[in-house]
Amino acid sequence: MEFDEIYMRKFLNKIKLRNLFSKLKFQELFPETRSRILICYLLLTTGFVAMTVPIFYRMVILQVDSRIFQDLDEEVVVFEQFLAMETQAESLIELKLLLNKYLRYKIPADKTFLIAIVDNKFYRSSPLSVPAFLGRESEFIREIKNIAEFTSGSRVLADTLIHYEAQPLIYQDKSLGVFVIVTIPDEERQEVLDAVNLVIKILLIAWLIALLVIYKIVGIILAPIETLINTTQEITEKQLNRRMVVTGKGELAKLARTFNLMMHRLEIAFKNQNQLLNDVSHELRTPITIVQGHLELLDYSSSEAEKQETINLVLNELDRMGVLVEELLLLAKVEQENFLKLETVNLRQYMKEIYQKVRVLGDRNWQLVNYNTSTLTIDRQRITQSVINLSQNAVQHTQPGDTITIIAKIRNEKLYLGVKDTGIGIPQSEQHQIFERFFQASNSRSQNKRGAGLGLSIVKAIVEKHQGSVQLYSKLGQGSTFYLILPIIPCGDYYESNFNS
Repeated sequence: MEFDEIYMRKFLNKIKLRNLFSKLKFQELFPETRSRILICYLLLTTGFVAMTVPIFYRMVILQVDSRIFQDLDEEVVVFEQFLAMETQAESLIELKLLLNKYLRYKIPADKTFLIAIVDNKFYRSSPLSVPAFLGRESEFIREIKNIAEFTSGSRVLADTLIHYEAQPLIYQDKSLGVFVIVTIPDEERQEVLDAVNLVIKILLIAWLIALLVIYKIVGIILAPIETLINTTQEITEKQLNRRMVVTGKGELAKLARTFNLMMHRLEIAFKNQNQLLNDVSHELRTPITIVQGHLELLDYSSSEAEKQETINLVLNELDRMGVLVEELLLLAKVEQENFLKLETVNLRQYMKEIYQKVRVLGDRNWQLVNYNTSTLTIDRQRITQSVINLSQNAVQHTQPGDTITIIAKIRNEKLYLGVKDTGIGIPQSEQHQIFERFFQASNSRSQNKRGAGLGLSIVKAIVEKHQGSVQLYSKLGQGSTFYLILPIIPCGDYYESNFNS
């Protein structure tokens, strides 16, 4: 048993190696996919033709032979009808007279012979001249003259195929002779085979033309792959905006969409990476310079008050750098597929939770306006973070006693989640820049605080990830209202929805 298992393993390994060798050799001989498809088509059609042509030839020959035997049957029927119309032959003399009368005027088809045998002897034929293998002393005549019932069949005589039918001539249970019809089918067979060969030649020419057409069609079908290769070769780190044109449906169209989706993600990833590097290098330079400058000025002769002031300033700058890095990392993560953790929330309960969280941000007149009991699918944590960011922004731009209202309303299957304040407002000329990174309004009260100007950028990124948008309504001296507009329907992947649409 152990020997058999070892032998079987060796045998299977040999098969695997041979298959691998054959595969590699095939790929080396035909490296292009188009050539492989064409060769496979060629092999399959050749094998199919090699199997079907002999069968087709055989079926044609059988059809010819069947028609020949039908003709022989008709000849026998005609002869029997002739005998029925004449006086019944009661003797050999009368039979010979009838046969003479019939064979004298009956001219058979080419290579067909009517032979009369009377009294076990070759009597007469039509035509008078017959091949030697059908002659008076031939073996065929000696065998056929003694039959007692109708006989038909095929034989090869002197390397020549014949079809024959033999009808015994019987009177009062006594055999007077035999009427034989013989045909040589070689010419009929050859005519049919010539026609078949001509058809096969025409089909072969058509097959070669089809082969060229298929080669062209396969090239057209595989053109998107060639386009994909060329597009991929043209892509560099600084040129990630190349896309494939998607036409139709099917696997190749799906491949093109998948490639475009991949390039979109790569482009966003590189853009975020460059944005992060630029932001870090730009925004961290100032606090690092401040920290470094104060530490260089700090020496052992400084008073305790100066040392403590420097330490507090350094800690404050480090704290600000930590907040900045966290916000930058959050913006960098927004484009990741798994950034959102979606769940279904009850709007009434959710708004109560938000209200309880934001009302401790400052001594303001907090109000909640919500009359909806709908449910929607959102990332609870990220939307809460966005509302808190807007609420902190409202607190920074209002005074104690001012009113800040948290609003939730539904219009046109969209949730308008707003934060409205009665603060100083934002200048009209700066409202279009308010969501840009590191931008702070000229009248902002938080310019000297920890804020880096990323809060509203984070809010906008989170809302757009939900396939929503942010709207701002503001007037100087009257306050500002920020609306997070979110779809009520469950949202899917941000990139997929944009590409499919």
